[in-house]
Amino acid sequence: MDLRTRYTALVTLTTQHVKYISDALRRLEEEEKEVEEEKQARVGQVSELLGWVKGLQGRTRGPSAESSLAAQQAISEQLAGRKEQVAEAIRSTQGFLSSKQATK
Repeated sequence: MDLRTRYTALVTLTTQHVKYISDALRRLEEEEKEVEEEKQARVGQVSELLGWVKGLQGRTRGPSAESSLAAQQAISEQLAGRKEQVAEAIRSTQGFLSSKQATK
């Protein structure tokens, strides 16, 4: 009878371990999926900003060597407007990366 009790306890413990491992694996897969989605969002945000910067570079390299003062002022205003967006993208990406590092 003692052997049967020990066997039952061992099977119960093993079942609990398998359940715990399965739950941990499921949570890990969900976290990896969330990280990948967040990464794609950040990459898209950075790509958009890079495209915008390349557009600005293309406008500054116009056909004439001298750009007009109005064009330079417009670019400066756009840069000032996007400065906060760039800073926010950098802050959110750093926060995201540091939070994921802390969880690992």
